[in-house]
Amino acid sequence: MNSSQPRRMSKDYAYFEIKNKILNGDFTPEESLIESKLAKELDISKTPLREALQKLEVEELVVRQANGRLKTPSITVQEAEEIFLVRSYLEGIIAKQATDHATKEDIDSLSGICDKINQAIEAKNIEEILHYGTKFHEQLYRMSGNRTVVKILSQLNDHVTRYRRLVPINNEEMYMQNTDEHSIILQHIIEGDRLGAESTMRSHILSSMSVAVEAIKKME
Repeated sequence: MNSSQPRRMSKDYAYFEIKNKILNGDFTPEESLIESKLAKELDISKTPLREALQKLEVEELVVRQANGRLKTPSITVQEAEEIFLVRSYLEGIIAKQATDHATKEDIDSLSGICDKINQAIEAKNIEEILHYGTKFHEQLYRMSGNRTVVKILSQLNDHVTRYRRLVPINNEEMYMQNTDEHSIILQHIIEGDRLGAESTMRSHILSSMSVAVEAIKKME
């Protein structure tokens, strides 16, 4: 085995482990990341660990302070507004192009996902709502065929996921109402209404932004 392969594997392992902890909220906002502690917890040497942290720094999931030490990013109203606003435009493009390319099989798949979302809404199961909501968007990504937008959204959605995990959503009714918009988007796609799909998708993302911003303000 090539000697560089174990280190590469260690770097990838460290990258995904730390990233998942950041996205899932296991690391709190602005928490210091101590290399020696992380290396011990992950049972790897500092070289692949530093390579993993550098990659996360490029993705802005890790922040380097003036003293050179690393920490997790803060969460702010301004960043939430910026992230969700940009996402609303990109997801709008996806919805419009997915409508253009939708096949019967695509619509059947989206309908099945919407059924799961509606079941989760009835059960008030937030985790299931988030899971199938993500599946709905991923199906649209495939349908759109727009690899550039999907690539940008992939990185942006990491930050969206982090906000979802870190920001407590206390207004359950508002959350449930927001998720029902998936069915409306699907109806626009079925009707071939590309502009309706785009507009509703943008509204859907901006509604999520309002929920997140309101929750952040309560935390401050």
